[in-house]
Amino acid sequence: MRNVSEEVRTAVNKEIANRIQHFYPGKKTLMYQSPHEWLPNAAFVNCYKNGAESVGYHCDQLTYLGPRAVIGSLSLGVAREFRVRKITARDETGVEGLKRSAEKATSRADAEGQIAIHLPHNSLLVMHAEMQEEWKHR
Repeated sequence: MRNVSEEVRTAVNKEIANRIQHFYPGKKTLMYQSPHEWLPNAAFVNCYKNGAESVGYHCDQLTYLGPRAVIGSLSLGVAREFRVRKITARDETGVEGLKRSAEKATSRADAEGQIAIHLPHNSLLVMHAEMQEEWKHR
């Protein structure tokens, strides 16, 4: 990991700058997003037998990295599908709650709706600051 950390750092910072320039309001970082350069400071390894294996849908709880952490995910070995889906509001109780849930459901992606991203061997996926708040992945 140390051998590629400089290349990963450069690529992730380039993507963060691009996102700020082209997608964020006022071309500024999001509230609570770190204004500092992104540095690779932790490594997690998931070892799968093939491209079909994965952990279930989840959001990364990396509070020790600070709010709205950016994650650079390096995929090595076999190609695989990285799947994401929008987080939907939990069901609410009562008639008013059902009405609010229905309104929220029309403005968010279907709970079964997924986006698949093909990750070939040796690819880098950048999960931007708001990713863990709005999406689950596997």
